[in-house]
Amino acid sequence: MDRPDNLMYITSLVWFSEIPDWDAVSEAIASRMVEPHPVFRRVPVREGRRWYWEDDPDFDLSHHLIRGRLPAPGGRAEAEAYVSEQMSIQLPDDRPLWRAEFLEGYHGHGHEAGREAGREGALVLFRVQHAMVDGVRLTQLVLGLRDTP
Repeated sequence: MDRPDNLMYITSLVWFSEIPDWDAVSEAIASRMVEPHPVFRRVPVREGRRWYWEDDPDFDLSHHLIRGRLPAPGGRAEAEAYVSEQMSIQLPDDRPLWRAEFLEGYHGHGHEAGREAGREGALVLFRVQHAMVDGVRLTQLVLGLRDTP
């Protein structure tokens, strides 16, 4: 069912009222998602009508953790437009089918919720091919990335 005009991806968006430390976010994704779950280091391989997962010998985490910035002014409208645009872009099929984008320059929720105007936050946009996880499991994985007291 996965075709360029019908992408079977699950998308999850997390927003922060302040910019979290990039290294901490990268380490959390690596140690809590990628290392314990080998599917995030595997590519789908097709033999005839049969599909299976194979380790990616050239796996590079930097192909999946992308750091960027929302277009100014970085409000909710810009965030929604960016996410909408990304949802129609197919992930490269020569590597594991997931991506996490760390986007700085977000000013959407803080101002709207009555917080200090001008405070810069961030977003993390996860896109994962549905064969790797379902929506419930992706939610569990994303929630597992946070530190709890």
